[in-house]
Parts: sequence; structure tokens; C-alpha cells
Amino acid sequence: MEDRVGTRGVFIALVGLAALCPALAAAQAPAPAPPTTALAVSRLMTGESFEASMNQMMKMVTPAMSAMMAAQLKRPLTPAEERTLATAFQRTFHHVYPQTLFEAETAAMLTRHLTDAELGELLKFYESSVGVKMMALRPLLLQEGERLFKTRQQQFAEHLRGELAREFPR
Repeated sequence: MEDRVGTRGVFIALVGLAALCPALAAAQAPAPAPPTTALAVSRLMTGESFEASMNQMMKMVTPAMSAMMAAQLKRPLTPAEERTLATAFQRTFHHVYPQTLFEAETAAMLTRHLTDAELGELLKFYESSVGVKMMALRPLLLQEGERLFKTRQQQFAEHLRGELAREFPR
């Protein structure tokens, strides 16, 4: 007598899961620690500018998040709701990407693309007076870049609509 699920089906599923376990364990295993130089570079890149970078990112994604939420609620958001949405995003970002994790992942990314010698040169640059100045200017440069983009945002959107209409005719 065979049950509804089928013993054979359950057995195949269990064998499949057993075969996947080593791959899943490897995928969840923590990555090896990046070299000290890469971590130092990542901390210089994200340290004091981490909050400023996050705030700039929030300014870029907040309009899209507000529009999605308004569509979901089927009404415009109040200013208080927009602030609440931004606060929820910020809390979530800090929860999912605490600064130490963000720095470790940045360091791991750097080690995939730069040699130890290149990382050493980069660290020397960031510790130089020009590098220190660039890191101090980073939040300001991000703001100025955002303002520059906004001056042509409408032109960009119109041109992109034309390009998309040309590439994807109905």
C-alpha cells in the first residue's frame, strides 16, 4: 500500500537534500578574513564617510520607495509617513549592514580585484594628505554629483524614454 506522498518521492527528496548539504554548508561558511591591509583600506574608505554615503544613498532611493509605498496604499504619503519610511530604511540598513560588516565585505571585494602590493599603495594614498582630503571631501562630492545629475534629470528621463521607445517599439 502506498501513501499519498509516496515513499519513493520522499526518499528522492532526502537523497537530493543530502547531496546539497555540502554545497549549502560551503555557501554559508564565513569567507576567510581579508588581509589586514585590505581591511585598513576599507575602513579608511567607509569609516567617517559611512553615514554620509548611506544618507546619499537614502536620498537617491527615498523617492522610489515613497512611490512604491504610495502605490501600495493607493494614496500619497504624508510628510510624516515619508520620514517614517526613511527612518525604517535607515534602521534596516544598519541592521543588515552594520558598519563593521560593510567594511569587512568591502575589504573582501578589494582583495578580489587588487594585489597585496596594490592595496599597500592604496593605503599609502589614503593616508597621504591628498588621500585624507579626498576622503573628507567624499560626502561633499557625492552631494555635488547628485545636484549635477538633478540639473539634467528631466533631460535624461526624456532622452531615455525616446531611446527605449526606439529600442522597444510596440
